[in-house]
Amino acid sequence: MVAAVTLTFAGQPYSEIATDGELEFRMLAVDPACQGGGVGRAVVREIVKQARQLPSIGSISITSATFMERAHGLYKSLGFRRAPERDWYVPDEDVLLWVFRLEL
Repeated sequence: MVAAVTLTFAGQPYSEIATDGELEFRMLAVDPACQGGGVGRAVVREIVKQARQLPSIGSISITSATFMERAHGLYKSLGFRRAPERDWYVPDEDVLLWVFRLEL
């Protein structure tokens, strides 16, 4: 296994930011030995492909730590846009998380 990701929907136990009609993906991780080789891009493209096949889903969201600049570049290159009005802080910590969203 070289990558892992969690998919969830509004109201589900692992959901943090998904709204109705939105697929949320979280905890995308790629083995460090495989980073930079397109694995993350392939995973996100597959998420988008699968989301487009779900009739009740109109968008995809992801939360990313502010320092994860490589991830931000990946999301932006695949059409995700910042949704700063949805940014949030980790409870009981001073960690700001950015939200990126792709309209399908």
